[in-house]
Parts: sequence; structure tokens; C-alpha cells
Amino acid sequence: FSVLAQTLSRLGSSAGLYAVLANLARHLPEDGPPALEQSALEVVVSSLSGTDECIMTNAVGLCMNLARHVPTKSRLVRVGIVKPLAYMMEHPDEVLRLRAVGTLANLMESHPETSAKVFLQSPDLARRLTYALHTEYDPEIRLALARALGLLATRQSDAVRRAGGSEAIITALEETPSWEPAYALLNLSSTSAGCRELLELEVVPLLVKSLGRGSAEEGSDSKLIRQVTGALANLTAESAEACKQVVAAGAMLGLAYNLNLRPSLGSEVVAWTACVIGHMSVLASKSVKVSVAKRTDALAPLVGLLVEGDTFGQEMAIFALLALQQARAADIMELLVKSSTQVRSSLRHFIDLRDTGKMRSRAFKLLRSVELAMVV
Repeated sequence: FSVLAQTLSRLGSSAGLYAVLANLARHLPEDGPPALEQSALEVVVSSLSGTDECIMTNAVGLCMNLARHVPTKSRLVRVGIVKPLAYMMEHPDEVLRLRAVGTLANLMESHPETSAKVFLQSPDLARRLTYALHTEYDPEIRLALARALGLLATRQSDAVRRAGGSEAIITALEETPSWEPAYALLNLSSTSAGCRELLELEVVPLLVKSLGRGSAEEGSDSKLIRQVTGALANLTAESAEACKQVVAAGAMLGLAYNLNLRPSLGSEVVAWTACVIGHMSVLASKSVKVSVAKRTDALAPLVGLLVEGDTFGQEMAIFALLALQQARAADIMELLVKSSTQVRSSLRHFIDLRDTGKMRSRAFKLLRSVELAMVV
């Protein structure tokens, strides 16, 4: 790669050279040394504003792969890549549009500093991405646009909402149940204002439907389930109405299924699932709490999560079990007492690792309840 890269400054734009470098750039280590010199990056970025579509296509393909490379992200932004990419999103060629959006998303991914700089160079980026998502017909490009909006929302959720991004993303998830629009909704739901807007747009039934699709189908999309469950966790943390909507939409079946598939779905999905159940047990009305507690197929996996889960999983299991105890204490305590040796050992270890805090207090309350139930 380095040998070919050195020829860029000398030879200038070359479609063939860009294509070879693009293929090689896919294999660069993410945290390796800078891939291209500043002068070479300037040559590549200047090609994005040219008239030769073959050169433009291969140049933006190279940029898309270089944008994954952490040391090169800020350097690409510094040489002015953002505005040509924003204009390229309106190009009639589908490949150019797809690669332009992909490059923007790769620049913002896992790098908040670059994400902020991208927005500074193109303050109307949220509007451009939202408009493109409303008007784009190609399914692959639509998913790439949803991903880019989701990444932008991690730093600029208000800008995305003001641009009408919430409605566009909801429509995208309705049309194509995939992780990209679900990821965008997860990030939009991370603020109180975002949650309120999403609830007003009646997103909960759509999320529950997507959760059911992912849970029930053969070869389910675990990434979709992860984003949807995270969004539900954010929404149910904000309001009792959201909890009511989640239960009314039939989410408990999918949530219980998630808990029982803990090894295959991953710890994060299960912890967020426990978080949703805990929120519903705390915030919801009495009738909703009873509906949640009746899902006995969700109770045993929560105990398993407490005993075997990682730190985040244990925190969410303690939160959910303690909250459920108020709704149907007998069933919860029966399960906890049945595994009392492991449960008490896990809770004591959890408490010993913390000097203070809400989670330590919750663990202590749950431990005391188990020990009292054993005496009775």
C-alpha cells in the first residue's frame, strides 16, 4: 500500500490506482500509522469534485475504506472531504451515492471528535441526510442513510430531530426491518426530548413488531434485536405510558424469548431486556405490573443472569428482580430461594465490590429479602 500511495502525489488522479488502493485499504489495521500523506489525501479528495465518473467512483471508494482507519479520519476532514460527499449524495449514480454516504458514516463511527468536525463543516448535514432518506429509492442506500443519521444523532440528536429525521427513520424501519434504522432510533431515544417525540410518533408498536420478527425467525438478526431492545430500554425509562404501550403491543413474549436465548444473543441484549422489564415493574400501573410478573418464563432467566451475568447484566437483573418483587413477590422469592446458595453468593460478591451507590443498596435489599424468605 505505502509504495503505491507514494505515487499519488506524483501521478495525480488515476482510476486504476484508486481502485487498487481502495482494495488494499480495506485490510489496513484500524489504529496503524497514517495511511496517506497529506498531499496524497488532497489529490484523492479533489477527485471527488471532478467530472470523470470512473475516477470519482474509485476515489470515493478509497475514501470510504480509508475513513475506517482511525488516524486518517481527522486528516480526511481536514482536507475538506465533507462538502464534496454531501453534494455527491444527490448524484444520479447509485454507486456514487452509496459510497458517499458510507464514507460519511465511516468517518463518524467510533470517533466523536471527527463526528463533531463533520457537523461543523456541514451544519445542514442532518437536513441533507433526512431529505435523501425521504427521496431515495435504493434499499441499500436507504439503510446506509439511516446508519449515517444514527451516527450523527450520537452527537447531534437535536439537529436530526429538527430536520425531521425521526419520521424518516421510522418509515425506513417500517419498510425494511434492519439494524441500521433501529440503531438510529436507539440514539434518538437517548435524550428526554427524543423519547417524547418518538412516543408521540407511536414508535413502540413498530419496535415491538421488529423485536418479534428478530426473535421468532430462523437465523434472526441479533444486531436488530440489540438496537430495538436498547431503544425500548430508553423509552421505558422515561414514562409509564411507554411501559403501558410496550405491554399492550405484546412485547413480553419477545422479551422473555430474549432472556431464554442469552448465550446466542449476547450479554448486552439480555441486560437491556432485564432493564425494560425492570422499568415496567417500577413505572407501570398495577395491572401492567401484574401482566409482566405473570411471564414466569422470564423470571428464571433473570435469576440466571444475576448468578452468571457480567457486571452490567447483574445490575439489570438486580434492578428487575427487586422491582418485580413488588408485583408478584411469591413467585420471585420461590425462584430466588430455590437457587439461594448461588444467589446469595453473587449478591454478596456484588455488594463487596461497591462501597456505596444505588445498585449496592438494591443488591442489599434483595439479599435481605432472600434471607428473610429462607427463614420463613
